[in-house]
Amino acid sequence: MTLYQEGLRVPGDVTLVWPDDNHCYVRQLSNPAEQKRSGGAGVYYHLSYWGAPEDYLWLCTTPPALIWEEMRKAYDHGARNVWVVNVGDIKPGEIGMEFFLRLAWDVNAWDENVQLNFLRTWTAQNFGPEHAAEIAAVMNEYYLLNHIARPEHLRFAGFTGNYDELSTRMKRFAQNTTRANAIHEKLPREKRDAFFELVLYPVRGSALANQMNLSSSLGEAMHAYEQLQAETEFYNGEVAFGKWRRMMSSNPRNRASLQPPKPRSTTAVTNAPDAAGRGKGYVSIAADHATWRTAGAGVTWRTIPGIGRSGSCVTLQPTTVPVPSSSALEFEFAAEQAAKAQVQVYCLPTHPIHPALKLRYAVRVDSGSEQVVDLTTSEFSKPWSTNVLRGAAIGLTSHDLSRGAHTLKVRPLDPGLVFDKVVIDLGGLKRSHLGPPETVAAANR
Repeated sequence: MTLYQEGLRVPGDVTLVWPDDNHCYVRQLSNPAEQKRSGGAGVYYHLSYWGAPEDYLWLCTTPPALIWEEMRKAYDHGARNVWVVNVGDIKPGEIGMEFFLRLAWDVNAWDENVQLNFLRTWTAQNFGPEHAAEIAAVMNEYYLLNHIARPEHLRFAGFTGNYDELSTRMKRFAQNTTRANAIHEKLPREKRDAFFELVLYPVRGSALANQMNLSSSLGEAMHAYEQLQAETEFYNGEVAFGKWRRMMSSNPRNRASLQPPKPRSTTAVTNAPDAAGRGKGYVSIAADHATWRTAGAGVTWRTIPGIGRSGSCVTLQPTTVPVPSSSALEFEFAAEQAAKAQVQVYCLPTHPIHPALKLRYAVRVDSGSEQVVDLTTSEFSKPWSTNVLRGAAIGLTSHDLSRGAHTLKVRPLDPGLVFDKVVIDLGGLKRSHLGPPETVAAANR
């Protein structure tokens, strides 16, 4: 694609196939002139990847909601001739592959509520309607937990004890595993092998990988590693009477996060108790809990459940029209004292739709001047690597705040921005991987 961007001339009847950045974010789509070419366009997409900055080969951890957001955007910008998906090892990628192909068959069959809707449909078809909702909820939680730190990426993740994020994460994994185990026991015996392959192994396996990498106890980490080897041996040797022998590896390319745990130095990080919503030294608000949403002519704010740190993200659609100047998310908050505040806007690490566009948004507090942030990164750059490994691009601005009530206004300036959350550091923000939990959950107006 670099050669094309640098001026390579391609006959008009040749289809332009736009690739993602190997981490599920499409690098570029056709501009208005390219959309008029007779050859049309397509997309080459990854659900499994071997390469920089790190692999994700073992389990399919890409949420259907993210696939929908990126491929809906691609379709809207004329990528309709051919969709190619790199699945890698088909067995762990069966769910993602099926969703990608269903979406390619009828992109209009799904809307922003795609994740749970698809998972319920898929589970009902494979395991019957009785447990469809339960299994869909388990898989939804699986995607939410793993996309923000895929198993192979855990050695890069900066989880801490602040905001109880580490203990909360491990508790959620444990609860999800317990739910999956209970469903397995309730299923008819003829359904259990398929359930183990498609649901139970990835749910148990990803939980064990987190214990291996995030437990402060070497003994616990080693026990999790040994249990993961046993689960993998069961998959290969016992499921379906050994039908899938040698099909599953618990570490496809010998990555550090999936190797036997080693002793490591740890730094104790405490989380001082805070009164709910007060005295924290920061404000955190999910994007879908903005106090006001203003869309503008021809566009609509869409909440996409199933992606992002807060569990849902917000974006303007369609992305085929210029962003109206009136489009904005506004957040009411209070500062308990005057502060030099830093505003952090969390977005998905998407790319500009084509080279004439960027990924800019403008931030203003009250009647102050606007500050413009551009989240554009170059593939394989250090900022890009950081973003795809943590599943977030974070923009920063500084503002002088007085004590009292304020309104933060965030205006997208380019199409394709997907907002997750905003964090306002009033001087008390602590280090963490996810950012602080929500302190304000205002009703949309």
